[in-house]
Amino acid sequence: MLPTLHSRKYFLLLSLFVLGMLLYAYYLQYFQDLFPCNLCILQRFGFIGVFLFSLIAFLHNPGRLGQRIYKILVILAAGAGMSVGIRQIILQRQPPKLFSQCGADLNALLLNLPLSDVFNALFYASGDCAKVDWTFLGFSIAEWSVAMFFLIILSAIYMFFNVSKRI
Repeated sequence: MLPTLHSRKYFLLLSLFVLGMLLYAYYLQYFQDLFPCNLCILQRFGFIGVFLFSLIAFLHNPGRLGQRIYKILVILAAGAGMSVGIRQIILQRQPPKLFSQCGADLNALLLNLPLSDVFNALFYASGDCAKVDWTFLGFSIAEWSVAMFFLIILSAIYMFFNVSKRI
């Protein structure tokens, strides 16, 4: 049997966990020169969503209904990030193409295209998004990202059915 954990502590631990992952991503970007592709940026948005929802839930300390709403929001943010990560893994597993590109970076897209076209360009990326620049234990960043999103979703589902009183 799994130990019980109050929702407020869960949201604090979740927000600290995701903050640590985001800080490590920025460390890789700015100190190890691993620049993120468009799909990596979208996965970060998923982690930022999980972080914000869990931090707000921790600070808000809602009742049972509010706890469940926050957990659903965490699941949705993690699910969106996970789907982008799965798309990137599919691209990474494809045979390399001679002249494929991931597309323009996010700043160039935002400056030159309407917002609806920016989202289309981000979701139809290939090329650089398929390149594996970093691995740990044989898994790429995208694979680790999907694994972390999966763990977040599992924990939120577990906590959803174990709603605690306010503490």
